[in-house]
Amino acid sequence: LAFTADPVFNDGGRVPPPDREPACPQGKHYTKEFRRCSVCPAGFYCRGDDSALSRIPAIACSLGQVAVQEGTVECQACPIGTTPNANRTVCDACSEGRHTSEPGSPFCSLCTPGKYWTLVRAPPGDRPLMGAGETDVSQCEACARGNYSEEFGKTECKQCGKGQSTQGAGSASASACVCPEDKYLPEVTSNETACADCPEGMACEIGSDMRHYNAENVTASTGPFPRLLPRFWSPVQEPLNVYK
Repeated sequence: LAFTADPVFNDGGRVPPPDREPACPQGKHYTKEFRRCSVCPAGFYCRGDDSALSRIPAIACSLGQVAVQEGTVECQACPIGTTPNANRTVCDACSEGRHTSEPGSPFCSLCTPGKYWTLVRAPPGDRPLMGAGETDVSQCEACARGNYSEEFGKTECKQCGKGQSTQGAGSASASACVCPEDKYLPEVTSNETACADCPEGMACEIGSDMRHYNAENVTASTGPFPRLLPRFWSPVQEPLNVYK
C-alpha cells in the first residue's frame, strides 16, 4: 500500500499515535509530549520497549549507582570511597572523615577508631564515573604501629608516648601503647613520661607498667610490671629498690 500524501489519523493530525509508532530501542524511551523515542537522560537507564503497546519509561538509577552519559542501558555502581551525587550522574568522594568500603554504597560512614581518613588516587578505571577533574576517593587507613585513634571520623592518629609503641597497626586506644621488652613505664606524671630501662635484678616483659602494680595485693595486679629475678628482693612499698 502506497500513500500519495502523509496519512491523516483519527485526531486529525499527521503524527502517528503512540500505538502506531515503533518500539523504542535500548538506550531510549518514548516521550508522549514529542511522540517519539528520546535518548535516555543521564541519571536514568532505558531498557527499551517490549513492543509499541508496552512502553517502558526511563528509570532512575538505584541508590549507590549512576548513569554518567545519556543513552545508558544499565547504571554502574559507584567505586569504593564515593557515593552518587543528588542527580545520580557522577560519583563524588566521601566528605572528610567518611568512607565507603564497598562499591555501590548509598551513603558514607565515619571511619572507625583505629583508623584515620585520607584521600587516595582513584584507579584509572573508576575515574570516568567521577566528576570532571576529580581523581581522588576517600579512604580509611589503619593507624601505623606506634599510633592510635580512639574516636570516629578522625583525620589523623595520635602518637604513643616517648619510647612506647603498639604491637601492631590499627590500635584504637591509648592503652595499646606499651613499652618494649626490657623497658618499663614508671609512675606516670605527665604525657611526657617515657619508658625507662628495666632495673638491675628485674625482668620487664612487653607492656611492663608500674600502674599495674598493686602493693596491697601483688597477685591482684592488672597487667605486666617489672618482676624480680631469682636471688633478688625489694620492699613491697618500694618495689624498684632492688637488693641482692
